[in-house]
Amino acid sequence: MPHNISLGTDGAANRPIAARAPPWPPAAQLKRYRATRVFRDARPSRIQLPRRDHMSLAQSMSGDVQYREASSRDVPAMERCRATDRAAGPADERMAAYLDGKHHPQQALAPRTAFVALAEGKMVGYIAGHATTRHGCAGEVQYLYVAPAFRRRGVAGTLLRCLAEWFKGRGIHRTCVNVDVESPGAAPFYRQLGAVPLSRSWYVWEDIGDVLASDKLRSDITRAPHANER
Repeated sequence: MPHNISLGTDGAANRPIAARAPPWPPAAQLKRYRATRVFRDARPSRIQLPRRDHMSLAQSMSGDVQYREASSRDVPAMERCRATDRAAGPADERMAAYLDGKHHPQQALAPRTAFVALAEGKMVGYIAGHATTRHGCAGEVQYLYVAPAFRRRGVAGTLLRCLAEWFKGRGIHRTCVNVDVESPGAAPFYRQLGAVPLSRSWYVWEDIGDVLASDKLRSDITRAPHANER
């Protein structure tokens, strides 16, 4: 039988890589290969795998997703995370400046943070928020995005929980979020986690800490970028 060929992909850029050449086959196998015209060269030509899409990546995983706090150094990976999602469009080009405290949404204060979700070392979602005085609130959710293959798996809810814990640790309770009214799943997602409408596009939690006690964090959304991410 032919030698097994090990294939893989470059995890950093998700680019296919060449297969390793098998060792020179034994003489008996070499004779059979030549006789059947299967074997042409002991060193095969470069074999390429097709680029994996989001769904195949999700199917190859064990289901474990890790979460951690992020900084502007993570922005390139955050941008790549949504680069192929045509429905969502590109990430906000001001995101790095925002995390570095150089870009300030209206009435934003200095304290801010971001969290990312990682699967097999690849960015699959992110959230960011800051202290504010907008709409009489003390906190605001600035960004929330989850890659298509990881939606409806609780990733968005867990990211929101991470941010809620950060707010709670700083004494921030009343928190607002600008909801994309064109996303059919956005408003229901925030409502089921306790937010109430302040206007057509703004929702508010009187106490963002209520998210931590919610039993609906496993629910997820189809797409819920905020208006400032469009």
